[in-house]
Amino acid sequence: LLLSNKYCNAYNQNIQEEARLSKLKFRYHICVLGVASEIADTAITFSHVLRERAQTSRKPRIAVLCDREPEIEADDAIVSASGMVCVFVTPSVWKDSAVARCMQTARDNNISIILMSQSDPRLNGNCIVKDTMQGAPTDVKNQDVLPFYRRSYEQSALLDHVLKQAG
Repeated sequence: LLLSNKYCNAYNQNIQEEARLSKLKFRYHICVLGVASEIADTAITFSHVLRERAQTSRKPRIAVLCDREPEIEADDAIVSASGMVCVFVTPSVWKDSAVARCMQTARDNNISIILMSQSDPRLNGNCIVKDTMQGAPTDVKNQDVLPFYRRSYEQSALLDHVLKQAG
């Protein structure tokens, strides 16, 4: 976006400069979805780890929608204003109407969707991905599900991939 008004340089009144501003098409880089009762703690951990992993000057703005009760209009607006959507695959994710609606909003707005899973069997939200993906919508049924590990040395590949996709 080029500002039409020109302004004078404070040091030299004879030089005029133009200000160029970039217009972002989204408010959040990443939106995290999942079934609240199954994955909220993991989603919050994921968002914290992702922010820490990013460069200091390029911290991503992350909206976590699975740590609260769904709000139809607000959730749709957040998904629409996101650069990408990360969905945590859990045993009941495909039956959750809020997740389904948000994924449809992402599809309608051509927003990329990444599927992830909680890989630690001791924690809530863990599932057998192959079995869970049988009930997935057809457009994501054959998509890879990336594992999210709690140990930092196992997270690098996933975090780098998500940050690259988010821009």
